[in-house]
Amino acid sequence: MNKLLFVAVGWLCALNALLAMSVKQPTFEQLVGRAEQIVRAEVLDTRCVFKGEGADRRIVTLVKLRVEKVIVGEAPAEMEIELLGGQVGDEALEVAGMTKFQKGDRDILFVAGNGKLFCPLVAVNHGRFLLVPNEGREGETVARSDARPLRSVAEISTPVGEPALRGAATAGGAAAGVTALSEAMSLEQFEASIIECAKALKKGVPGSAAK
Repeated sequence: MNKLLFVAVGWLCALNALLAMSVKQPTFEQLVGRAEQIVRAEVLDTRCVFKGEGADRRIVTLVKLRVEKVIVGEAPAEMEIELLGGQVGDEALEVAGMTKFQKGDRDILFVAGNGKLFCPLVAVNHGRFLLVPNEGREGETVARSDARPLRSVAEISTPVGEPALRGAATAGGAAAGVTALSEAMSLEQFEASIIECAKALKKGVPGSAAK
């Protein structure tokens, strides 16, 4: 299989960002503050296409979303986000550690720089939260992109592991010893925390929402 290579100087910034993404974790307030849009959405479709010309030519993955709820900012009923990487025919561009979307996924997404940055999620994998059925009870709980259940927004400032299959979240997380789903934040709790934090930041009251 042929591999597209980063050959343009312009891609050095993306490479530096990739190197940094595993060591710089945002706080919850930073995650909310940097987002242009925060949405709860379902993946309708994904497709990979070529974009750009000459040395700037690369493969991107386009993820079509149905927006269930706009939590912060403005967003249409359907939107498309663009991530660097994917496969078209026998050519592929692989971005190590980049989260992957599948049709039917439901997530809370913190979006910024869509179509301009190599990844439209704030702090890359830190900006995606999986929605997981709350087995045995009504509603849904929230897991990080590595499938570990999210107990508190304070955990967002801790490192996130390699992206995991959504099924790993239903099994209690991808890593050993993680919190059971029953202890994870509910969808309602997480959305309420986001709204509270956004309001506090707008009023210039930092630190009031990191619980």
